[in-house]
Amino acid sequence: MVRMDKPYTFEGPDGTLGLLDLFEGRPQLVVHHFMFGPDWDQGCPSCSSAADGIGKLRQLHVRNTTLVAVSRAPYEKLAAFRARMGWSFPWYSSYGSDFNYDFHATLDDRVAPVLLHFRTQEELAAESNVDRTSIVSLLDQLEARGVAERRVHPKDRRKRCIFLTEEGERTLEKLRAVATEAGDELFAPLTARERDQLAALLRKLAGV
Repeated sequence: MVRMDKPYTFEGPDGTLGLLDLFEGRPQLVVHHFMFGPDWDQGCPSCSSAADGIGKLRQLHVRNTTLVAVSRAPYEKLAAFRARMGWSFPWYSSYGSDFNYDFHATLDDRVAPVLLHFRTQEELAAESNVDRTSIVSLLDQLEARGVAERRVHPKDRRKRCIFLTEEGERTLEKLRAVATEAGDELFAPLTARERDQLAALLRKLAGV
């Protein structure tokens, strides 16, 4: 559990709100970090595809959980895009706030360090089931391509954290879009229920 002391503010249909207000009186909050930059004309394609799958929230609400989307674009842009896409989930703007940066949802090392899933080199090797020598070689290649870099761990100078560069962020966004398009094409013959069943079977086989 992390104590939240910074007074984050958000803009919504009813004006300015604080982080606690987003909970809507419930004890749990799920935040969909929807990529929509302040100077963008429309939202991220991958995030939009995921948003298309957000249905009615009643089942979450009866389980004392609130779901909202948060983006850095001004609320006027979000409201217009939301209406255009026909979505009904709550969507708030964090424009001018550090919220997305503090939670590493927006990757910009000029504002805040960009951690690769908060993992060090050793942790990446262990969790990827790859030996440390191979992960070192892989990271060397990523650094040579300018998409990642090693930096000193903020709390332990003996360790190195892996950070995405701006080019790495752009590459990751492209890969997400390609993966989303490929997934949509692959699973097009399946109904929503069949997709859920397949996902459950795959998680079972993977032991997740």
